[in-house]
Amino acid sequence: MTQSPLGRVIVTVSHYPKYMPVESVDHLLEGIEGAATRELVASSAPFIRVVAGPGAGKTYALKLRVKRRVREGMDPKRIFVGTFTRAVARALTKDFSAEENEEPPVVGTLHKLALGILKDHPAALKGRIPMFLLRHETECMLADIGPDVGGDMNDRKNWMKQLEADWSRNDPLGEAAFEGAVDRWLRSHRAMVIGEVVPIVGHGIETGDIPGGLFDEVVVDEFQDLTKAEQDLIRRIWSGPEAGSLVVLGDDDQSIYAFRHAHPEGIRGWHENFGTAEFHDIAIPENRRSLPDIVDLANSMMQTLGATKGPMVPVRAGDAHVAKIYWNTLVEEVSGIADAIQAISTSGRAIHVLVTRRFVGHDLRRLLENREVSATTSFHEELLATAAVKRAFTLLSVAANPTSRFALRAWLAFHPTQDRIPSDRNYEPYTTLIAEEDIGIDLLQRLVSGDVAVGGTGSTLLKHQAELLLERLAALDGVDSEAVVQDVLGGNALALCDEGTRVEAARDLSELREGTLSILESNEGNLRETMEEVRYRIANRIPLIDLEDEPTVEIMTLYGAKGLEADIIFLVGMADEMFERDEDGKYDPEDGRLVYVAVTRARDILVISRPQQMDYSVARRNYVRESSGQVRTVDGAKVLNLTHPNFVPAAGTQRGDEWRAQWLGSPPA
Repeated sequence: MTQSPLGRVIVTVSHYPKYMPVESVDHLLEGIEGAATRELVASSAPFIRVVAGPGAGKTYALKLRVKRRVREGMDPKRIFVGTFTRAVARALTKDFSAEENEEPPVVGTLHKLALGILKDHPAALKGRIPMFLLRHETECMLADIGPDVGGDMNDRKNWMKQLEADWSRNDPLGEAAFEGAVDRWLRSHRAMVIGEVVPIVGHGIETGDIPGGLFDEVVVDEFQDLTKAEQDLIRRIWSGPEAGSLVVLGDDDQSIYAFRHAHPEGIRGWHENFGTAEFHDIAIPENRRSLPDIVDLANSMMQTLGATKGPMVPVRAGDAHVAKIYWNTLVEEVSGIADAIQAISTSGRAIHVLVTRRFVGHDLRRLLENREVSATTSFHEELLATAAVKRAFTLLSVAANPTSRFALRAWLAFHPTQDRIPSDRNYEPYTTLIAEEDIGIDLLQRLVSGDVAVGGTGSTLLKHQAELLLERLAALDGVDSEAVVQDVLGGNALALCDEGTRVEAARDLSELREGTLSILESNEGNLRETMEEVRYRIANRIPLIDLEDEPTVEIMTLYGAKGLEADIIFLVGMADEMFERDEDGKYDPEDGRLVYVAVTRARDILVISRPQQMDYSVARRNYVRESSGQVRTVDGAKVLNLTHPNFVPAAGTQRGDEWRAQWLGSPPA
């Protein structure tokens, strides 16, 4: 009996050899530092749990473990490496293919694997169509099922969240009437909700519609960020201990996806979830990525947050540049950070800027581009924030697939002459329109011609929307796919925007257009396949552009940095008010873990920056939190005071202008 690093008593399997006695494995172990890392590569225990913090070298060890299994004769198609991060999946696949010169193992997210399994076993779908609703389309569904389920729109949104949470936990639904109404609407509109995929596959394996035991060796990283349904599916796709091992890696100190219903308890209660008390526990405390000063800061943060494991041990030697700075205003902060980045932009070093809010990143990118510094933003998860961009995306979806019932439904929910979506989504005339016939282009043509009548609030709006769609589709008829994308996602999409949303909509529209064109090129001009891929990526918060050559500067949210690393990391806009609090005003511990993950992306240089105040109208427009007494007037302008976040140690903080002068005078090596 031994004590696990997560505080549970476990039994280490002793009747399996710790290392496989084969020459090829010995060769793989040459040069690997750290006994725990060597164990990860070579252990043949049937159940293995690895607790490893940031920068532990897991990706390299996983690659060697897979190489070992293949050299021992295991079919690569029977090996699954699950990674939460798409960038890691690409790196593992590329490296293995290049070095082994043969077919790589199955590498990717568990959700992508589940979707592939469904496509191979369509009977498990029970007639469902794997086309995924986005948020504005889901709201159309909730409007339409209102008469059947009751409640107002906020009630139905909350019920939908609960339904998705139940899916993620593999729990039976408490309100069958709501589930039934959702299921009927999805079937009639040939759509699915993204959260259904994994539970459907799990159920299909249980019922025999999908074969279980698809893989002999299953290795899953970031186990704490998977839902319970995903963790349960891992057990079902594994063939068992006779053929290979089931390996999970994780660290609940890095659990940051509660909003996705992540189940960090799964890695703590491993034996309960997988029905075994016998497994091999491996702890890797080393951090091989960051210099000691960065590791020390991260350890201090986690002690404050109540870490569940011991501190990381730095492996690299050297002095890091770690700065905690503040500026008078947000405008000064963005300008000062742009100065610092410009000074080192030609160094050839990877620079990631992690921002608390999108608007901060957009302002920084604009300044850098004005100075001819290459910079790319990666805010894919929020591209459809404005009505104008939603409208353009919906039109392009219909142009790509005029038979898409849910896209047609979404189009009819817009206001034809205003940049908004009516609160009821025009559901009354829509439900009368489809009472006796499925939605389709032919039905809209009959509506416009007067052969079909509709009733209820919004009838005129709905008919005008149908007329507008038919006009736009006629104008696009015969136009090649690239021109269609350029037209629909061009500047004309902003015609109805007011001053308050035009800037944000223009930025998002540009990023959506750029990403869609990139995917269109890879799909050889097939617009329908392109829009299906764009939809899937947005639904799963996957970047629309796969960058082969990293830009000089990549700007993303704190969440976007998961699984990445860079020589230089800037954390910008790090004011306490940029983070949410619960109803009692308490900090969400996940915010602290999020910053911990962001800090540990840095190899050599870490800058944590915040403003002391910002324009009040900017703060309100971007939903920055405010407390009593924080709003004041300075030089005739209303501003919001901002404070230091409590999960970042304040010791050693300096003024931004002083730091900037030092940086520009002697940029860090």
